[in-house]
Amino acid sequence: TIGSSARVSGELVDVDASVGVMKLRDRGAVVYVDVNKIGNRDFQLETWHQFVGEICRFHDGVAVVDARLSRCVEQVDMGMYEECIQIKRQFLERLSAAAEHDTVTGP
Repeated sequence: TIGSSARVSGELVDVDASVGVMKLRDRGAVVYVDVNKIGNRDFQLETWHQFVGEICRFHDGVAVVDARLSRCVEQVDMGMYEECIQIKRQFLERLSAAAEHDTVTGP
């Protein structure tokens, strides 16, 4: 959905410097990243990066993320990273469910 927050990671496979848009790929999925708000544009093809921003539009059915932050994730074990994110999501779901149960039943 346009305006939704997004955190995307992937291998940089294409750059259109004329408009400041990059194409990332991860396991067959593709996303475009608008890097015009990022000061550092020293990105190299075939390197892995992560971006945080908002979905600003779609191009040929593919999301375009308007990036606010970026970092190189070349040295990050992405499998371990994704496992940690999954554990965090599960924990937050359980925490939310427990809080909702306490609200419904009272102290």
